[in-house]
Amino acid sequence: MAYVRLEDLEGSVELIVFPELYRSSSALLTEDRAVLAGGTVNKTDSGFKLKTSRISDLATMAERVTSQVDIKLHSLGLTSDDLKGLKEILMAHTGRCPVYLHLISNQKEYVLAIDEGLSINPSNDFMTTVEKRFGKDTVSFN
Repeated sequence: MAYVRLEDLEGSVELIVFPELYRSSSALLTEDRAVLAGGTVNKTDSGFKLKTSRISDLATMAERVTSQVDIKLHSLGLTSDDLKGLKEILMAHTGRCPVYLHLISNQKEYVLAIDEGLSINPSNDFMTTVEKRFGKDTVSFN
């Protein structure tokens, strides 16, 4: 059994991690590692504690819970080089998630399913790469 202090930008909470969960997740419990912890909140005289029932790595969370990836692009000014660049990005991040391209033109939105051969691994690296080329809020994981 372990007692772990989990902190974010708003504060901290003590986790109570029972032996079986500790054995399976101890590699995640390192300094400066982003995790998601769930369980039951206990109020004590010294504050709140979380009786932890699950601990997950946030870095791989998107990969596990995302069922599709949507990319929104405005067709105005979109070039064939842009589409080739997008294809290269997709090919560099292959995985199991289907990708849908949303082309916005004259206040209408056209949705295209991208070929299954270009399914991707939804990761922060993928999102950053696409948004660096096409702009912020271009990618959403659903």
